[in-house]
Amino acid sequence: MNLTNLKAWTLALLLLDTGTIALAQERSAMQAPKVVSPEIASDNSVTFRVLSTDANAVTVNGSWMANGESLPLKKDERGVWSVSTAPLASSMYHYNFLVDGVAAIDPTNPHALRDGVRYASMLIIPGEGAELFELNETPHGSISKVWYQSPSLDIYRRMYV
Repeated sequence: MNLTNLKAWTLALLLLDTGTIALAQERSAMQAPKVVSPEIASDNSVTFRVLSTDANAVTVNGSWMANGESLPLKKDERGVWSVSTAPLASSMYHYNFLVDGVAAIDPTNPHALRDGVRYASMLIIPGEGAELFELNETPHGSISKVWYQSPSLDIYRRMYV
């Protein structure tokens, strides 16, 4: 390979690499919208949001509602579904979304709990009484899993102590 061919190949590779870098810059225009959920307002109302561009119906149900109740969310032009609640009393609550009939936790809320059977997202409304649920600098002890013989069921069961 002579020097002219080597220069031509080097130039071609540089142009190809430059084109690849230029294409990568357009990715930001196609990113999904940022979703913040749950968003607790100063009056203790809560706005729930979930991104689901293909969903037909989204509802939220939570522990502050009567059993079986749910709130329908409305979809905006970006595919973000949202609803705001009335102000809630200070406490800890759990909730789930129902997206086209399928239960789901809030994908943008890192706080989840498991009650033994299902998962739910959780939130704490600040104020008097809510400090019971907040993390405090106190000794927390330890949790042990123990098996015991249940006299009523006549089987071994596991419990957390």
